Amino acid sequence: GDWSSDVCSSDLIEYDTLRLNPVKDPLHHHSVTDEMTRRLWLSCGHPGLRGEFFNLFINGNFKGYYSLIERPTELLFNQLNNTDGEWDIIRTFGVESGDDKAWKELLSWTESRRPQEEVWQAIRKRLDLVNFADYILVTDYVGLGDWPDNNWIVIRNRSQNGRFQFEIGRAHV
Repeated sequence: GDWSSDVCSSDLIEYDTLRLNPVKDPLHHHSVTDEMTRRLWLSCGHPGLRGEFFNLFINGNFKGYYSLIERPTELLFNQLNNTDGEWDIIRTFGVESGDDKAWKELLSWTESRRPQEEVWQAIRKRLDLVNFADYILVTDYVGLGDWPDNNWIVIRNRSQNGRFQFEIGRAHV
């Protein structure tokens, strides 16, 4: 059968990059909370990364329990958002795609001393506020313990009207 429908319950037809993580202790491993958080995010109606757990056998020999996760790439976000364009993909420790010029511009508005209404309108133009509110609610609900210093992803379609959106990647609680 089709891998995307049989294994990952995804409608995507092409994958750019996948990450395979061993799960040594399913009851206490961060991969379980990572996936629960990603699924909670998806249930809020946002497109996002998907993953799945499975037992790996090679030549009939059990090799372990694994988590397989989509990686955040331009191809993935174009498919999830039914677009065809370039994306800024920025993670905790740097730019994965595009650049961070627009991100730095957004952050500069949060520190601006301009009139409050002007600042608010500038932020609304650059940040998907519904997405951001849901991101804060989900990460707070699961008790994300290492945010905002770690494990965050922001994306933006580089079109003229593209706004930044947060995505759930890893969720260490």
